[in-house]
Amino acid sequence: MKIGINLLFLLPGETGGIQTHAVALVEALGRLDREHEYFLFLNEESRDLPLELPANFHRVPCAFCARRRAVRYAWEQFLLPAQAIARGLDMVHSMAYVGPVLAPGLSLVTTHDVNFLAWGRSMGALRRLTLGTICFAMAHRADTVLTVSHFAAQEIATRLRVNRRRIVVVANAADAADADDGATGGNNVVLPYFAAFAGGDENKNIARLIDAFVLAADRVPHRLVLLGRLAPRLAEQVARAPASVQARIEATGFLCRTELRRRLRGAAFLVFPSFYEGFGLPILEAQREGVAVACANSSSLPEVAGDSALLFDPHSTEDIAAKIEQLASDRTLQATLQDRGTRNVERYSWAASARRLYHVYLELLRPAASPQI
Repeated sequence: MKIGINLLFLLPGETGGIQTHAVALVEALGRLDREHEYFLFLNEESRDLPLELPANFHRVPCAFCARRRAVRYAWEQFLLPAQAIARGLDMVHSMAYVGPVLAPGLSLVTTHDVNFLAWGRSMGALRRLTLGTICFAMAHRADTVLTVSHFAAQEIATRLRVNRRRIVVVANAADAADADDGATGGNNVVLPYFAAFAGGDENKNIARLIDAFVLAADRVPHRLVLLGRLAPRLAEQVARAPASVQARIEATGFLCRTELRRRLRGAAFLVFPSFYEGFGLPILEAQREGVAVACANSSSLPEVAGDSALLFDPHSTEDIAAKIEQLASDRTLQATLQDRGTRNVERYSWAASARRLYHVYLELLRPAASPQI
């Protein structure tokens, strides 16, 4: 069996959760399957991406830059099928929304969410149209559509009009075994602080989180540390806040993985206010580090968090502020959520997700030997 893995979307350090998903699953497949051949199609930016893989996994460098999105789409649609034919691939799995609609043989696509339809206001109209068109075509061309949560599966079924029986959930994870990577606690930030991820897209809801912190600042001693790059419009919003509050907000800028986890581990708690997520991996990443979580009660987040997070209405600045105050002042609640979070992380495993994915591959390639999904 020869399987192609389409990783042409990867931009190391920029593709966030979908990169985490792809890399972790590919490496877990490598630990699971030493029999079949895998061909990883990588763009110029990701051709040297560090991956721990056995000899039956082969890199296929592709001579184009993925930042030129139109070039990437063209390469994916017209040259990747030729690459698949030349290597005699039985299957091509595209791991992020889009892939070659005319690829020969079996085809899978991982559609992490339908944010571009449900919450695409921060995306340019042309990009949204292009992405939506290819995603719709791929979802209907693919023999199986993979996604990361039951919420996302229902969204794909409803918004892309895909038969729910053709959609398989392969969840994200944040394995406890990954925690020891040199991020050994301690930090140079004045304590205490709580953290949030500084996403610039509107669905991440960071603007309302900043407003909530301004509202709660007089009643909590904590600083707000925004992990990652802060969009210009959000930086301007911070600059308009009262000077006393500005001094208590830090935007870290880009952080390497080890530094990100060190800063996350030093937080008293994480606030994740997103309106719309296909999964919400930062919940598990924080809980893996022993950090209590408060998150929105929307989209996939209650599914992923279960009873291990303090939920709030992401549309209500007042409710977000109230939950910040509650967590900041209640150490018993923090400890309870930390304990529940540790147990919650154990519900997910990259090894289990890789086994699920591998089973899907085998079901497609050996339909006579296995029942249909």
